[in-house]
Amino acid sequence: MSFFGANFIFNEIPSENYGVQIISFERTSGTNKSSSGNTVIINQKWPYRRTSPYHFGNSQNTPLEFDFEIGANNFVSFIDISKISKWLLGQSTYKKFQIVQDDLGEVFWNIIFTNSETVFVGNKPVGMVLHAVCDAPWAHTFDQTFSYSFPVVAAQDFDFTFFNSSDNNGYLYPTIEFTLNSLGSDFTLTNTTDDGREFIFTGLSASEGITVDNSLQTISSTTGLYRLSYFNKNWFRFCPGLNELHITSAISFVEFTYSFARTVGG
Repeated sequence: MSFFGANFIFNEIPSENYGVQIISFERTSGTNKSSSGNTVIINQKWPYRRTSPYHFGNSQNTPLEFDFEIGANNFVSFIDISKISKWLLGQSTYKKFQIVQDDLGEVFWNIIFTNSETVFVGNKPVGMVLHAVCDAPWAHTFDQTFSYSFPVVAAQDFDFTFFNSSDNNGYLYPTIEFTLNSLGSDFTLTNTTDDGREFIFTGLSASEGITVDNSLQTISSTTGLYRLSYFNKNWFRFCPGLNELHITSAISFVEFTYSFARTVGG
């Protein structure tokens, strides 16, 4: 794993708390290589006596993995090694991992450290080599949002655009939050770029607020009622690149929250 940054943050705890940094135990003057993630798997079948395969598409479902080397300027006591191991390997779920580096300030990896080796010099521990497994083939940006507010109580009918710059060539599923005004009961969001795909709620209550996580496919309402039966079940998605969008609804507020994939490697 090759980074310019020396310090890192794991599970919201900075490495300085444990007196360790990112280092390389094998220092060379040559070039270094590491996976940039985003591995493409070709899905195809070779029939008997056919000179070319049937191609069924590609998939990007291989999680990024990398070895991670940490150490200190001086020797590390076995007590500190134990504390560091508990911090890094004692987690039951994926945790945010950040590199303190200017060009990586907006991204993080969700990782689990699966094993470690202690590095010795003269029978004294100086650091550790850990193996990390990510939850995706890439890093993620921190959540970003954009929103529109409508102070006038009226039916809205407007166009807007969104540029999906994610390094994932698939669809991007945002979380959408909207609030109807006192005239509202329906909400229609159309992605013209996605062959006119419509995201529709009907028969809602006036002034009701709805939050839809399109990735997890969950819906919550400020009324506390279940609203799945009021939804056409076309979970909203952004296509790669520029998306042309249209909203028709009597709303006072709408907000989109999303995170981009970034293939910055490991």
